[in-house]
Amino acid sequence: MYPHDSLEQSRLEELGRFQPVLAQILARKPEEQQRMGYFHTLREICQQPATWIHTAKLMQESAREISPLIEGISSLVLSGSGSSEFAGDCVRMALQKELVIDAHAIAGGTLRRYSAYAWQEPGPRRETWAYGVNRAVR
Repeated sequence: MYPHDSLEQSRLEELGRFQPVLAQILARKPEEQQRMGYFHTLREICQQPATWIHTAKLMQESAREISPLIEGISSLVLSGSGSSEFAGDCVRMALQKELVIDAHAIAGGTLRRYSAYAWQEPGPRRETWAYGVNRAVR
């Protein structure tokens, strides 16, 4: 067991105290949770707020390295699926305001499927920088 596993487990147990249905689901043995397909999903969802805060700190610390990558772009696309798409949608307006560019959050599947013509803007070709939210900084 890794140190974060016990923290994660205590967080799940705390949430279970406020959500009776969650408590019932968590009461099942890990093997049964895996068989039913939700063992990893619950943990993934519950760890996300801490992960988003950590990623935001990493992005702030990496601002000097990131700035040249976005210099001169006219728009920014944040791409992800599920909660990553949600995170991109949460930050896109702040990025748009701070960077003074168009910022969009687009579901990963949509971007993959329609990327060939998703951002054909009228007028002179302008560069768009697309980035997967869940791969922001490692």
